[in-house]
Amino acid sequence: MNDIIGLGKVLPIEKLIDVISNYVGLISKSYFDRKNIDTTFYKKKKLAEADAERIRIIAEADAERIRIIAEAYAERIRIIAKAIIENSQQTGGIEYKDENLTISSQKEYQASILVNSVLEERIQQRINFQEIKKQLNLEKVIFFAVTELENEQPVTNEPLDKDWTTRFFRIVEDVSNEEMQKLWGKILAGAIKQPNSFSLRTLELVRNLSQKEAFVFSKIANYAIYTNGKSYIFYGNKNNFLRENYDIKYRYITQCVEVGLIQLGNLVNHKLSTHTEDKIYVFQSGRYSMTVAVKANTPTIKMPAITFSNAGNELLRLISAEPSIEYLNYIAGSIKQSDSVSVEIKDEQY
Repeated sequence: MNDIIGLGKVLPIEKLIDVISNYVGLISKSYFDRKNIDTTFYKKKKLAEADAERIRIIAEADAERIRIIAEAYAERIRIIAKAIIENSQQTGGIEYKDENLTISSQKEYQASILVNSVLEERIQQRINFQEIKKQLNLEKVIFFAVTELENEQPVTNEPLDKDWTTRFFRIVEDVSNEEMQKLWGKILAGAIKQPNSFSLRTLELVRNLSQKEAFVFSKIANYAIYTNGKSYIFYGNKNNFLRENYDIKYRYITQCVEVGLIQLGNLVNHKLSTHTEDKIYVFQSGRYSMTVAVKANTPTIKMPAITFSNAGNELLRLISAEPSIEYLNYIAGSIKQSDSVSVEIKDEQY
């Protein structure tokens, strides 16, 4: 992978190609090189035509491997036959039957094997179908990663951890839901831009995440407020404010706790305190920043909140939150208990 500007930076698409080729192999690398990661290929062709072309390429590449598997299966049958003959010489005969296979030996030490040829065909078809499906799933995730990276600036040339990429690609081979494929594409793009931004534990958590659970988390994420390395959902003076005004039900929170996106336990109190000096606290929610200035000797301000887990904090980076300015104004009002506290909310977009 070339350092394109001599400062430890590379184009994110080039880095993605290297990651793909290291795991998927040269065939897939040349396939994407030939398309030059041109997303218009997907836009100009109907999805069915694009899938048909990929299936043809995959089928040709897999033909030799499938032939080897079939020959190995036949060899296994021959080994069984030999064992039956040897066993019959010692025991005087044995017979095994099921709906697809009959193996029998007579006392005269004759053996016959009747293998249903349709069985071999079904095995080949199943293997071929499964591998094609896995490849298509893999390519869809890569496509969504490409759409995330195509307009990005050069990124660090730090390589991705090999164990991480192996785990990632093995997981996404079995992901067929398009919405979840988009999520995995964002994870891959995020890892390309910033290696080690998603842990192996987070990959396993997302692997078991349903589409409904992902939707609930994305809904809650709009009200996440980040400060000092962690994200919280603040309740202000009313525990039911989010439920009454934004339909954030309590069961949504418990679902996120169950899957490991929110930490276990009751509400915590995020504290704003001073001693002999004035202090400034900065909070971030989407495009909004909230600066809280607390004068010296102000009594400790307690902010009831729930805390996102490490995995939850990692996944929050993938979500383009749409925070409510009304919600932030409500939280600001809950913080501002006296004239010794001032709160300023700023839209960073302007």
